[in-house]
Amino acid sequence: RTAVLPQLGLNPDSYLNPQTNPIRNELLIPADIPLIGFVGRLIPEKGVSLLLEALHRLQYLEWRVLILGSGPLESEITGKWQETFGDRLIYRKAVPHAEVPAYMRAMDIFVLPSYATPAWKEQFGLVLAEAMLAGVPCIGSFSGAIPDVIGPGGLVFKEKDVDDLVRTLERLLVDLSLRKALAEDAQRFALQNYTHAAVAAAYMKLPISVEIAPSG
Repeated sequence: RTAVLPQLGLNPDSYLNPQTNPIRNELLIPADIPLIGFVGRLIPEKGVSLLLEALHRLQYLEWRVLILGSGPLESEITGKWQETFGDRLIYRKAVPHAEVPAYMRAMDIFVLPSYATPAWKEQFGLVLAEAMLAGVPCIGSFSGAIPDVIGPGGLVFKEKDVDDLVRTLERLLVDLSLRKALAEDAQRFALQNYTHAAVAAAYMKLPISVEIAPSG
C-alpha cells in the first residue's frame, strides 16, 4: 500500500497570528471589499492569466486582486492587465517565504487556477495549504492534486475553463456567509493535515516494513 502525504508541514504560528495585519492597510484595501489573491510563479501553466480574464468579466462586482510572484508573465500583468484594472490590481514581486503568511492573512479568497501540460501537473500546491491555514477559502482547478489539497476548504472549477472560474468566483464574491463558512473549514482542515505536527504524526502512523536481501 502507498500513503500519499505532504513532503513538509507549516508552522501554524506564522498563519494564526491574531494581531492586526499591516499588509491590508498598506495595500489600502477597505474592509468591506474582498481581496482575491494569487501567489506563485508567473508562468502560463499556473493559470494567473485565466484568473485575470475571469476578473475582467466580473468588473461589475467590488473586489481587488493581489498578484504576488515573479516570472515571464510579469510584463503582461504590469502592462495589459494593470492598464485594464487600474488600482484594482496590485502587483508585488516575489518576497521571501517568511513574508508570505502576512500576505495570505490579508486575503479574502485565494485562487490557484493551474492547468496541466504534457510535461507538468500540479503535484500539491503548497500555497493552498498556506492560504487555508491562514483561514482563507480557496478556489482551485481540477488539475492534479488541487481538489484533494483543498478538501472542504474551498471550491473547484473545470481546468482551463474561464467560464466556470467566473461562476465560481462570482459565487464566493457575492456570498459572504459562504466565504466565512469555507474559511473556517479551510483552517480546520489545514490544522488537521498541513502543520509540522500533523504531517509528522501522519508519517509516524505508517507501518514500516524492512526487506533484507539474501547474502551472497
